Amino acid sequence: MKAKYIKLLHYLNEQDNWVSSTQLAEKFGLSKRTIKSYIADIQDNESDLILSSNKGYRVVASNLVTFFNNTETSVPETPTERTAYLLLRLISTEEALSVYDLAEELFISESTLLSDTKKLKKQCSELAIEVRLTKDTLQLIGTEKAKRQLIHQTLLSELDNHFVDMTKLQESFIDFDLDYIKEIIAELFSDYDFFTNDYALTNIVIHLAIAVDRMKGNFQSPEAEAQAPHSIHPTVLKISEKIAEKVAERYGIRFPKEEIRDLAILISANGTSVNFTQISPDELEKVTDKNCLDLVRKILAKVDELYFIDGNEPEFFIRFALHIKNLLYRINNGYSCRNPMTETLKKECPLIYDCAVQVSHVIQKEIGYTISEDEIAYIAFHLGYALEIQKQRTNKINCTILVPHYYNMNIQVMEKLQKNFSDDLEIQNILTSEKELQYVDTELIVSAVKLKQVIATPYVTINPFFTLEDRQQITAKIFDIKEKKRKEQFVKTFLSLVDKKRFSYTTENQNSAELLKQLCGQMKEEGIVDETFYPQVIEREQLSSTAFGSVAIPHSLTMNANRTGVAIAVNPKGIQWGNNRVTLVFLISINYHNRHVFREIFDDLAMICTDEQNIHKLSAITTFDEFVDTLTQCFISNNTKQ
Repeated sequence: MKAKYIKLLHYLNEQDNWVSSTQLAEKFGLSKRTIKSYIADIQDNESDLILSSNKGYRVVASNLVTFFNNTETSVPETPTERTAYLLLRLISTEEALSVYDLAEELFISESTLLSDTKKLKKQCSELAIEVRLTKDTLQLIGTEKAKRQLIHQTLLSELDNHFVDMTKLQESFIDFDLDYIKEIIAELFSDYDFFTNDYALTNIVIHLAIAVDRMKGNFQSPEAEAQAPHSIHPTVLKISEKIAEKVAERYGIRFPKEEIRDLAILISANGTSVNFTQISPDELEKVTDKNCLDLVRKILAKVDELYFIDGNEPEFFIRFALHIKNLLYRINNGYSCRNPMTETLKKECPLIYDCAVQVSHVIQKEIGYTISEDEIAYIAFHLGYALEIQKQRTNKINCTILVPHYYNMNIQVMEKLQKNFSDDLEIQNILTSEKELQYVDTELIVSAVKLKQVIATPYVTINPFFTLEDRQQITAKIFDIKEKKRKEQFVKTFLSLVDKKRFSYTTENQNSAELLKQLCGQMKEEGIVDETFYPQVIEREQLSSTAFGSVAIPHSLTMNANRTGVAIAVNPKGIQWGNNRVTLVFLISINYHNRHVFREIFDDLAMICTDEQNIHKLSAITTFDEFVDTLTQCFISNNTKQ
């Protein structure tokens, strides 16, 4: 039965009373005549489903349950669902489809269909696919490769940030066992010592499932439309041939050479024959070219210069270099790598994402190619790893040990602390008398005896034998000290960067470009920035929006402002900022000599503004003093909760 009829039955079933044709016509935006025609058609096919009287219509609930149990009842309801349905229908044929038939299938008006088509056009335009709309028909025009990428993109967008959720993916491939395909790929990768990650493996599985589905539908191979690809390593080509052989046997199809080469290119772009745990940075030149390594070094130098993230740790350097190698391969072969975690990463880790945007800018300058937000997000994964390594090795607390002079007990306590807290504590002094404490400047005292005097310095009293409880006490105290230092530093830094003249509150309609021009103009008038700042801010926005959730933190790509400063804009009605609607804007200018401030202030502002309660509070404040006070209190509160 047609989807439009099922929607009508669902609606009637939800009503407690008789429903007239007039009511139904108003509900579905159709004429009374059309409604009566639909009901007559249903009654002709299923005579015991709908009752008719002078009061209108109603369903026989008991019969309807049986009918639904035996009938496909999945009907697209939302614009997103309808867009996905339209895509599926259009991409499954080379022919133009009737607008009237599609509207009937979805049980919607033609105007609603045209509205859904606009959303589809936007989605398709990113992949150079034309949604050709005539007066009566709708058709997708584009290469087979682009169409497959569109299917791939659509599938990943439905995963809701669960990239490797094979169960959910399986729902889209009723005729194929995705776990079987994944096992084949993983087994052959293992046999040929080829290395990849779960994200890339899922990418390959989806690619293969789409390819098999399209081949069964007799659509041409994408490689037949493209230029000859770069050379493929014999091992990768062999893996692809083996995969094709096993899949072809399972599903009764034939893999053309073009499909095998296309699969090989994808595999090359998503993995490596190099085991990164078994090579050194010096050996990388054997598996990648000098130009790639030069680019990696330029990238990491820029990251270190602007964000103070050291990328020289050997394991990170190797992983990152191999990732950039694969990224360049994808660029050269026209492949994009979708990342369903992009929006989540932008919102929850904006600093790392911002750093990755800077990396994309370096790549753009060096090779002339602008990479996608999805590729930026993958770069952010790697940079986040480097930052975590660095955090473990920096920001140590100065510590003093107080232990009575008893054999080598002081040495034992020191060794225990070094073993358990080497990443957090820098032991400066080992004392034997409480009187000596007055002569030392320290952030934490670890004492094996109870202190007689009341002191202002944080301290922990431990058992000389260092119990589990002692470790827990020290861990808690370290956390408290670090958070107190961070809190004090944020308040001090933030207050030095803001000014009442650079605070605005409005409920008027604004767009992002106008607001940025206004805020940049204010900073220019104060001599904080020059005329190059505004175009630099816009350039950064064009690479990737600086909005996450309801907040935007715009800034320039270069840290060459005359002074470091922050301008604040509050608009509780919201400002459209790319795909987001923001109520808070923090425009940051950074002087090169203060560039360490950017990472600190950006990270802390992001942490405050990822809490919806904080955003709600701040968006309602109309004065500068109250805003600053509330924001600092939000920061303190956030850290206290942690």
